[in-house]
Amino acid sequence: LMDLAIATSANPASPWIAAQAVPWPGRLALLKRSGTSSFDFNRFIEAQATMGTLLTPLAAGPLFVFDRATSFDVTLNYGALSSVSEVEVLGGANIAAVGDELSGYEIIQFASAELIAPNTYRVKTLLRGQGGSNVEMLANRPALSNFVLLNAAVVQAELSLAEAPLENTWRV
Repeated sequence: LMDLAIATSANPASPWIAAQAVPWPGRLALLKRSGTSSFDFNRFIEAQATMGTLLTPLAAGPLFVFDRATSFDVTLNYGALSSVSEVEVLGGANIAAVGDELSGYEIIQFASAELIAPNTYRVKTLLRGQGGSNVEMLANRPALSNFVLLNAAVVQAELSLAEAPLENTWRV
């Protein structure tokens, strides 16, 4: 579950969900607690998310321009990354969330993803603090922070604005 600062979200109150399972069953059901011991169906998660952890820290960088000096290494539990042109990045390609629940998630975009070892990539040519997440940029985001590629596999839960401030319990 991620609370992301995505200004273009259809429902900014809803958490974002990324899931993985071994083996992947084809799809997962997301349930929301509706009573003391009952859960109601919320939605399906149709695809496995491309996610992993940072192997190296991610230092702060410039906002609103391509950061060609900063890079980080990430190992993926599932999926793959690919390089795209800077024009494709400006068009919305290669969006990812980096962080955790306690320190927040910075939304980044990247043009270069170089495979440097099995399931391990060096990510560079970054756009930082995307989607209103510039306040989530830390001076130094530590290694082992979460990395989640924000593609069609990452979905939003169905949650009303009235439910957003309440403590919600989810089950997959």
